[in-house]
Amino acid sequence: MSENANINDWLLAGSLELDSAEKIVLNLTDILCQQVQINRLSFDIHTAHSEIYVKNIIWKRDKGVESEFIEHQRVTSPIYKNSPIAAIYGGSPTIRLPLLNASEYQYPDLQKELCRQGNTDYIIFPMDYTRGGRSYVSYTTDQEGGFSTTDIKVLESMCAPLSRRLEIEFCHYSTRSLLDTYLGKSAAAQVTSGNFKRVGSGELINAVIWQCDLRGFTDMSMNSEAEELIIELDKFFESIADSISKYEGDIIKFIGDSIIVIFTNEEAEVACRNALQASNEILAKFTDGSRQIAIVIHYGSVIFGNVGSRDRMDFTIIGKDVNFTSRLEGVCKQLNLNMVLSENFIQVSRDKNFAPLGKYNLKGFPNPEALYTLDKKV
Repeated sequence: MSENANINDWLLAGSLELDSAEKIVLNLTDILCQQVQINRLSFDIHTAHSEIYVKNIIWKRDKGVESEFIEHQRVTSPIYKNSPIAAIYGGSPTIRLPLLNASEYQYPDLQKELCRQGNTDYIIFPMDYTRGGRSYVSYTTDQEGGFSTTDIKVLESMCAPLSRRLEIEFCHYSTRSLLDTYLGKSAAAQVTSGNFKRVGSGELINAVIWQCDLRGFTDMSMNSEAEELIIELDKFFESIADSISKYEGDIIKFIGDSIIVIFTNEEAEVACRNALQASNEILAKFTDGSRQIAIVIHYGSVIFGNVGSRDRMDFTIIGKDVNFTSRLEGVCKQLNLNMVLSENFIQVSRDKNFAPLGKYNLKGFPNPEALYTLDKKV
């Protein structure tokens, strides 16, 4: 069996135990460099993400593996459009770019930079997926005279098995990306670990239940075009989501102009502190008066799991404490405050920086509930 056959066999079988593109590249280059003097290897893993176009993997002999996310907007730039990668995605066959003769440069900026780095040759192969679409794999060498005919045959023969292996990684990665985006990281982890049964699959957890909505949304929706409304909501949710993620919150759901989040931690006090820090940071973003928001916070028990029908399920939180939190919004609006907190949250957080609002009747709950705010002037 030839050495190249060993590489291809490893790609189709031995590499399956590796769980990331970075690990695949590290192991592949260890084997490949015994046959071909490569200085650099690069390919893309598509993400199926609303913001990220691909995850670009680069291996360099002197630096190892690096990766970066390429946003959709970057692939519209003139630099990208005038590149061999764009040509491959556009349907081009293999492109080889010798680097030593500047008079033959097809992509001068790229070839000058690769030559400056000590490379002598560059080649990029298309890799077609079995279900449509394609990626690429590119190589450079600093070998005198560039790639040999034998080198190119070795690299070309690897394209099909490498494409199949990276297609598997693309499917896994895009599935994880989509689940993380649409379900949230905690719910996605539950689903990918096998917790997708409908009956009896809920987990009872203690958590900070956090809800925020945009004031005046009804008027905004009546007086705005649909596209304009979506743009405004995206900006609103983005500004909130950044802070939620920073302080380890888990977004459960977007409902209209409202966002529902939970904060969990083995130490309840830490979860409460994270929720308060996220809230203060979010409120600071809206001090210019351009938009008014209302935040309500409670600490309690929720069932975290699947609800729905056989053919359409939703991973969410349910329970009386979720209902309790939603009722706090009415008080927040009634008193024209930007934050209302439950007594249970106050007790668990052990924070003294609150002002009492008195007791209020909440729909569906038999007894008046003591509520608080961060505003000491109240």
